[in-house]
Amino acid sequence: MRICAFYSSFDATLATQCQLDDLGQDDHANALQGATPLTAGIPMAVRLHGPNDVDVFSFFATAGHIYDIRFLPAVYERRFRLTDADGKTLAETQWNRIVHEAASTGTYYVHLLPNASWGSDIEVRVDDLGTDDHGGTPQTATRADVGETVTGLIHKETDLDAISVPLDADVFYRLSCTRACTLTTRTSGAPPLHAEGRGRLVARPYAGFGARHVHRQLEVHSLRLHVQVGPGEHG
Repeated sequence: MRICAFYSSFDATLATQCQLDDLGQDDHANALQGATPLTAGIPMAVRLHGPNDVDVFSFFATAGHIYDIRFLPAVYERRFRLTDADGKTLAETQWNRIVHEAASTGTYYVHLLPNASWGSDIEVRVDDLGTDDHGGTPQTATRADVGETVTGLIHKETDLDAISVPLDADVFYRLSCTRACTLTTRTSGAPPLHAEGRGRLVARPYAGFGARHVHRQLEVHSLRLHVQVGPGEHG
């Protein structure tokens, strides 16, 4: 039952309008016990049945794997929470999506919290993105060649993707990153160089050293890093 009130300034009266909708039975449990299991890659239909309804889902995760949890369609505000089997909150958002790296193997829980979109049909989906795609240190960097494009996923604020490219001395190189990101180049014994915004950097490595290229972004999204021989300069 939905009741809407309307105030008329003309005659100072309060009118009400009632609407009765059959939303069916509550399809998902409100607590960990009885949580609806999710299968990675397969969406599950969801409908909150009232302004105070909570729906809880579970999925099995492997330690070290990254999981992308989304509610669709995306709306301006949709709160949900990720917890472990003890009910400890691991992440919470109101922006429809959580990406989380599992610290241990076991069952995790997704709590769709009360929000203004109750009564509408939505979907929840969890995807296993595997392990971190690139290491964050020179020892774990991904090897790439000049002219090659490398893709990566920045899955949390502290994630760094290190790409190692063998470069020749006394040659300028252009590094470009899309979407916009931060690029940092390092050569042994030299200070780092930084590029913000568009993610483009022209670098000239010191003689005898290669370069380590790191791109970083403070939101979850995919990146593409491309290294090519850049324009020369005078002097």
